[in-house]
Amino acid sequence: MIDYLNRHFGPSAAARMARYQGEHPVGGTRDALIHVTGQSPDAFYNGFLAEFYKGARASETRALSAGLPRGKVLASDPLESYDSHTWTHNGTLLALRQGYGKKTALMELDPATGAVIQQSFPGPVFTTGPIRLSHDSGRIVLCVPFPDPFGGWELDTADLALFDLKTETYTRLTRGAHMFSAAPSPDGNTYAAVRRNGMWSELVLTAPDGKVRSVLFGQPGAYCEAPAWSPDGSAIAAVVKVRGNADIVTFSPESGQPDLLFGSDAAEDNDPAFSPDGRYLLFASDRSGIWNIFAWDRKDKTLVQLTSVRYGAFEPRVSPDGLTLSFTRLNRGIKELCTLPFAPEAGKPFPVPNPAPLPEADLARVAPPVTTESKGIPWVEATKPFLHVPYFTSDEDGSALGVFLMGGDPVGINSYAGALFYGLESHRAGFDVTVTNRSFTPEITARLYDSAEEGNTVAGLERWQRERSVELALSLPVILQSLPSRLTLFPTVGTRIRKFDGIKNVVLDPDKDQSFAWFTEATFTRMPDAARRDVLPTWGQRFYGTYEESIDKAGGELLSHNGVVSVTQYLPGPALHDGFDLTLVHQDQGGEISYDKDLSLPRGYDNDDPEGGMNLDNNLLASLEYHTPLAFPDQGVGLVLIHVSRLKTSFFADVGAGWQGSFDAGDWADRARLSVGTSLSARATLMAVLPVEAGVEVGYKVRDSEGFANFIFEVVF
Repeated sequence: MIDYLNRHFGPSAAARMARYQGEHPVGGTRDALIHVTGQSPDAFYNGFLAEFYKGARASETRALSAGLPRGKVLASDPLESYDSHTWTHNGTLLALRQGYGKKTALMELDPATGAVIQQSFPGPVFTTGPIRLSHDSGRIVLCVPFPDPFGGWELDTADLALFDLKTETYTRLTRGAHMFSAAPSPDGNTYAAVRRNGMWSELVLTAPDGKVRSVLFGQPGAYCEAPAWSPDGSAIAAVVKVRGNADIVTFSPESGQPDLLFGSDAAEDNDPAFSPDGRYLLFASDRSGIWNIFAWDRKDKTLVQLTSVRYGAFEPRVSPDGLTLSFTRLNRGIKELCTLPFAPEAGKPFPVPNPAPLPEADLARVAPPVTTESKGIPWVEATKPFLHVPYFTSDEDGSALGVFLMGGDPVGINSYAGALFYGLESHRAGFDVTVTNRSFTPEITARLYDSAEEGNTVAGLERWQRERSVELALSLPVILQSLPSRLTLFPTVGTRIRKFDGIKNVVLDPDKDQSFAWFTEATFTRMPDAARRDVLPTWGQRFYGTYEESIDKAGGELLSHNGVVSVTQYLPGPALHDGFDLTLVHQDQGGEISYDKDLSLPRGYDNDDPEGGMNLDNNLLASLEYHTPLAFPDQGVGLVLIHVSRLKTSFFADVGAGWQGSFDAGDWADRARLSVGTSLSARATLMAVLPVEAGVEVGYKVRDSEGFANFIFEVVF
């Protein structure tokens, strides 16, 4: 679409759109598109589609004109993609399946029928190169981005790793090596790997433990990809990108001497693989106009095209007996696994340039000498909010409306989020602003708010009180493990000062209206891999704890404490993509502040309800909720205003009660209240950046014979 925009409305049309949208954020992409093109979004999109379909039909006609086989589909699923595969030593296929409807799996398949022989689950793995089978056949060789433990999923390094198919565990061979693709030698004693080197990448040889033995090839301006060994170990094939061309090059493992198969040209070649007898070097190429599979005869020095597909064929592999060619084929955005008889003699001869040496990089073009001069940071321009959406809340007199803002500097070191609102009946403004600085470890967060929402109150007085607070906290998000399950820990420690004021004829003692306290909280999550459409991370866990205590020697007038512990277990449901969450919450508080109990009360009850002892200092809640998806609409309003990805319903049962003093199970059971109900919600993305869950829940308080209803609005980062 960017190409269409620039071709029809000037080469800088996309850049002009981005600039206009940055200068006029309220109008969004729609206004920017109208300003640059002079067309409505519907007219622009219809024009794009007309040209796109015309080009697609012409491309399909050209692609099928060769009259070569398309292959037999061995494995295909409308929601899953077979992104990489390899042959095993016993003649079966091993394929990496990833997608939306099922969790990631390494599937061993019968090459004749496509039947699943067995499967292993590597977790939410993202590979930066093709998968390879280790010399012992029991492990997969792959390069995976591993996140920095303190990088918050934004800093990572690609490293060489082995995945054991039986134990489903990883062995990480390198750390911080920046390796993007690797292949084991036939004898298993060496890896040929691609390693980043500054702006470029190089081909290296490593020991079985991942330690680099030598640099086989590397030069400024050159990129390497997808190394593959010949069956006898005498040659390594790899993709080398120089001067904008991507060519297949063979190297001697001893000398590193590069040899182009044929002269470099504008066609892009990728995914090299040798036939078992070593005579043919297969690869995928777009030289026919569509990505197809080609075979280079190393003996006769000729090239033939083997497939003729509509949308693209990739990653050719030949079975150990040399009889079957397998490859992945693009179809409607996903890759399916295909096979056909390996018969290079039946391929279509394809002309290639005459042999020539590997071209030298044009460093003046790709890395020109540049002198830069800092002119400072335009802070006002750089920190404008990139998100602004309506905000709804309530205060002591009724509804309050406002705006929710998010922003930060371009590199994410400093960020902020805030809600500004105004009471429609109370005519009083409020705010809640959080600013985070990530220049240091741990992160520094400051929060400032002024609110009269239902929540913390001075004990013994009416609900509606105005609370103003300043918080300063240190946080240390830690990624403990990324594969095969994700383990994260988010601890925080800080201090907060609160000032309470009475509202609606509530008068507070001026000598007892401030609190100074320290607090800490921590969240630990374990998230096993699950299908992206699953509403819950099945068999995962979440542990949350927080504690606050007043510091009387620091000038605090209100002395109190509050502790909350919450444990959640996610369980599978009986249908597709559904599940249960079982949660237990205990809250213990005391002193002169009544803390909010939104986590520890059954739905439908409030902090000061005497029914079930909800207004007492200790509370225990058990909740079971069943979640099931209703639809995946994948529809939206406007270009970026709102996009709805899922509609979901749930059915819940909450049991809880409060007590004073020591816990007595019998008394708690006698006092306990049961709430049952259902919810309907939508998972959506606002303004292309803010993921939210919004909806409504209704329920019934069984023992008190009362109904209730609540709105749901939750940011789900």
